[in-house]
Amino acid sequence: MNPDSLKHMQTSMKSRRHTALLLTFLACTRAVFAETLEVRMRIHQKAAEEKTINRENLTRIKQFILQNGQRETYCNAYNNNPSQHTKGFHFYLNPDTGQENINCDPTKSDFNSLTIRSAGGGKNQYRSVEFADKNYICITANHPTDDLTVSQVRQCVEDALQEILAAIEMKAPDRDAATVMPRIRKAIDVGPTFESLSGILGEPDLDIGSGIHIFVYRLSDGTGIRVGTPDKNAVSYVYQADNRLFPSEAGQAPGGQQPFDEVLWVERPKPEISMLYLVLTNTDGHDDRVRLVVSHAAAALREAEKHQGLKFHVVYFVRPSGMYTGFSVEQLQEIAAESPKRAEELVGQHTWGIGELPKPTAQGGAIRLKPESTAPTPRDIFPTRASGERSDPRH
Repeated sequence: MNPDSLKHMQTSMKSRRHTALLLTFLACTRAVFAETLEVRMRIHQKAAEEKTINRENLTRIKQFILQNGQRETYCNAYNNNPSQHTKGFHFYLNPDTGQENINCDPTKSDFNSLTIRSAGGGKNQYRSVEFADKNYICITANHPTDDLTVSQVRQCVEDALQEILAAIEMKAPDRDAATVMPRIRKAIDVGPTFESLSGILGEPDLDIGSGIHIFVYRLSDGTGIRVGTPDKNAVSYVYQADNRLFPSEAGQAPGGQQPFDEVLWVERPKPEISMLYLVLTNTDGHDDRVRLVVSHAAAALREAEKHQGLKFHVVYFVRPSGMYTGFSVEQLQEIAAESPKRAEELVGQHTWGIGELPKPTAQGGAIRLKPESTAPTPRDIFPTRASGERSDPRH
């Protein structure tokens, strides 16, 4: 091969390499520039044919969630967003003032931003609907896949709004006390489940629980039904006003006995914390403190619930050893909601002390109450230590 031919071949090979590198660069550049950051659309509110995605419906949904929804944190930007779940979608309200109202306090701002999440999860599961503007509704899908179309974005929002509007339209079952109470008692006789009670009572008016659900249903006679459930399946208890309907009095302990030997309310002057003593007797001779706490967690919560709004510790006191330990209501709710094995692990993390039951004092010491009775009362965190004994809670 002559030198000129060799030089031409080398030049040609370099040219092809440069061309290949350029094409590779352009392909990568195209992929970068083709990434879709969001799909956004605006719907004009003067269009008479817009039957579903309109400001009237969105305002109605907002009011329903604020009045009847629950609180749930779904992203890092906010805490405790007003929320509502339907079968296919989850709905979250966001404050108009952004993170100035990071805890989503309805008294501090309005909520004209609705995030919709597909209950099935997966790709393209979030939609953001802004409806503060009276003329336009803005719908956004952030970080969508490249194949997501505007029509798909719209259809998802339309399906979600239709589903929650249908739930709002559903009439609540009859809450006439004379009609409801016989059905409630019949369901309890059979063995209550949250599903069976919901079929009678409908959607709850409030959820006042923390850790477990405590659903409140208002009746026509002015009383309320309270249903405690850790998982919206099993029922821990049912109350009408202060009358416990489930479990029955005889169902709380063998032989129809009360769950606790004594219930003592120890009123302390502020800023000291009051205490609710729940007294149990260990009769089998074994050290079953943990088992006793776990098996009586639901009963302890029923006692603690009567003292809502006050500051107090819940103290288990076990006879004849005189050993005691304490919990916050939130800790007891977590224990009651867990499996027995996990609940025993949680209780096992608490330290125990040895002491005596408090005695009445001139300053307002122990008040002995009948088990499951109503009394003045409070709630706070009981201090625990990683190791060692706890100081006597009476001092």
